[in-house]
Amino acid sequence: MFIKYIKPTGEITRKANEYYNEKMIGNNWIGVHVRGSDKVLESPHLEFTNTMYTQYIDKIIELNPAIKIFLMTDTNYVVEEYVQRYGERVLCTPSTRTDSQTGVHINSTDGVQIGKEVYLDSLLAIKCDYFVGNQESNVSLAISSMKEWPNGQIIMLGVSSARNDNFFIHKRTDSTLTNCSICAMPLDTSNIMVNSSQMQSVACTHCDSLQIHNESIKHSELWGSTEKGDHSLIMRNFLYLPRFLEILDIKRDDRCLDYSRDQGMFTDLMRNLGYNYYYFSSDNRESLKNRSVKLVTLFNEIEMFTNPQETWKALFEMAPSCIVGTTDLIPKEHPHFSAANGVTKYRESRYSPETLSYIAVKHGYCAYILGPYFLLSRSPLSEEAGKELSSWFGSLENQSVSVIKNWMNNYLVSNQKDAKKQALRVLLRQNNARIALEGYFFRFSTGITRLWTSLLAEWSLNGFGEFITVLDRDNTAPCFGGISYRTIPQHNYGALAQDHELLQKTCDEEGITLFTSTYYTTPVTTPAVILVPDMIPEVMNFDLSNPQWTEKHNTIRYANKFLSISQSTSIDLMKYFPDISQDRIVTSYCGTEFRTPSSEKIVAFKERYGITKPYFMISGVKTDYKNAILCFKAFQQLGERRKDFAIVCTNSMPTLEPEFAECIGEGSSHLLILSDEELQCAYAGAIALAFPSRYEGFGLPVLEAMACSCPVITCRTSSIPEVGGDAVIYVSPDSVDEMCNAMIDVQVPEIRNSLISKGLIQSQAFSWRNMADTIENMLAETCVEIILNKKS
Repeated sequence: MFIKYIKPTGEITRKANEYYNEKMIGNNWIGVHVRGSDKVLESPHLEFTNTMYTQYIDKIIELNPAIKIFLMTDTNYVVEEYVQRYGERVLCTPSTRTDSQTGVHINSTDGVQIGKEVYLDSLLAIKCDYFVGNQESNVSLAISSMKEWPNGQIIMLGVSSARNDNFFIHKRTDSTLTNCSICAMPLDTSNIMVNSSQMQSVACTHCDSLQIHNESIKHSELWGSTEKGDHSLIMRNFLYLPRFLEILDIKRDDRCLDYSRDQGMFTDLMRNLGYNYYYFSSDNRESLKNRSVKLVTLFNEIEMFTNPQETWKALFEMAPSCIVGTTDLIPKEHPHFSAANGVTKYRESRYSPETLSYIAVKHGYCAYILGPYFLLSRSPLSEEAGKELSSWFGSLENQSVSVIKNWMNNYLVSNQKDAKKQALRVLLRQNNARIALEGYFFRFSTGITRLWTSLLAEWSLNGFGEFITVLDRDNTAPCFGGISYRTIPQHNYGALAQDHELLQKTCDEEGITLFTSTYYTTPVTTPAVILVPDMIPEVMNFDLSNPQWTEKHNTIRYANKFLSISQSTSIDLMKYFPDISQDRIVTSYCGTEFRTPSSEKIVAFKERYGITKPYFMISGVKTDYKNAILCFKAFQQLGERRKDFAIVCTNSMPTLEPEFAECIGEGSSHLLILSDEELQCAYAGAIALAFPSRYEGFGLPVLEAMACSCPVITCRTSSIPEVGGDAVIYVSPDSVDEMCNAMIDVQVPEIRNSLISKGLIQSQAFSWRNMADTIENMLAETCVEIILNKKS
């Protein structure tokens, strides 16, 4: 067509040859056409399509390291992005381009000149070895038709052209390429397979999946004959999965998400067993954004992903420890995957074991096929877990009996609890109730921050988030799906009156029923519930004239009700504020998601920080009431034996104070600021956590250490006995001798093993799930009281 009807003028041909000989000859090239500017209005998929280019270009560069890129686009920012990514590898002709969303073709420019520039670029593009374009664009389609591109050397991205009869489409059958929906690499559809149901499919040679090729099949038609509502499948997983999860160290309080088409029957059954399980419909990938989960389950679901790349990406972005599922895997070696004959017509794509391995490796996970399940795990299975999982399904009958017994014992209690929760939510919904959570403390990294982040993560999953609006101070709050956010300026103790007015104005605009805060802040008139994490300033005789503490007291006097994280804190609150009665305080303990990491991770942690000696761990050296000096003086009493040990200080200043440093002697010290993952390794690798604090609102390090199989030496002060129980060693906060003796005793195998065992059991009594449920109930009931009072 081009040769016969749209021949380029001699001037354009000459310019193309001159430009090629001057700039391009002697190199291999990828021609890239990126649609830009106002075309996003014509193609709603354009932004996503444009993000896909680089993975193909990167793959071609991997195969041809010296190859260069000839870029065609009418948008300057596209040129800037490609130059930033690929540097001097990028070449563009000096064409007319735009900086706005108004395309050059409608931007008061010379249309004839633009036409010449497009033709020039097109002639240069067909001189390239590869071409990556957009199949919705006439320019890309024209380039694809001006040359017989070899198989695998032309990649057309985007959805199929919406035009009924596009004369730029070159009709050929031997090299038409589409893209694999799982790995996005090109498919050569010249070898289409047809099964007994007349379904056309093609195997991907890159990820070993089987792709449906029939464009006439609509996704809604595919869903019409699936196993939706397959109760036998649901029951099978309900009966067998609990033991599987136990071996994988998934505890009942870990956040678990079932992603499926079934309306939550499996989720309800697992919740009745006591699991922290929630259901999300596979119809809505948006619901997965920023969720925080430990486990995702997928049962005969992955074949139905309408956009596998995006769905897998969303699932992995939640960073679960494990993804467990079932699917009818097709052996790669089976001729043309013909085992799929009777089923493939109901599937978007089919998976082989190699496909799952490809997906796992791409996202940094390990893949396993274990009996009826597949497992994608962030960490390799331990040898012990691998052996047990390889044989566990041999005793499924006994496991199913156990599961049924547990379900019968729990389902009424669980249903009644959920029924009360749902009844309160109905009332909140009917009255348009909103709860504001002011995010002052999210700019810090402390136990209070961990507390509120964990509560938001729970409410994001369990649905209570629909009633929450986080007042986000300068975008410092963690973002979770299902929760609303309103950005406001940062808090300032120098302008407290203005801050009160700001909070009240925001509450009025957002229709807030009840206000609560991550720390001590209040509006002017909106009712408030305040969390009191501790009474440290009062008990430890801080200067209470400090604005921080005067504001705390003003906030406490303002609040309607109070949340406390220990009985000790509740008692102290009533002691210092006698007007507050017990019925206005709800006490709920913190939880932890920490657990014992693998020995491999512990070894890697020690190597990373150069820790070569057995060590004691100390938390909070920089705070006086933490009483860290007791640990250092006890360490000093070890005398010459100090050379065999080290002290690891977390949340520490860069250097030790002189009074601490002189106690180390020939021992070693490591002053570290650690991530949560590293902190778990630090606990698990320590001889013990030495935590002689004089006062704690809760004592989260004690709980975290016990959960990580770390013995704890601490003091019987404030809330600590509520957390440690009889699973820790108690010493006097003023006795160096007792601390030193404890540091020696904890190394005796019998004592150490007993403390580890008791600590693990004790830590299981605390969970963020329970705390979130307790606080949700209190906030919901308070909202209902406010609503009823207004009506009366």
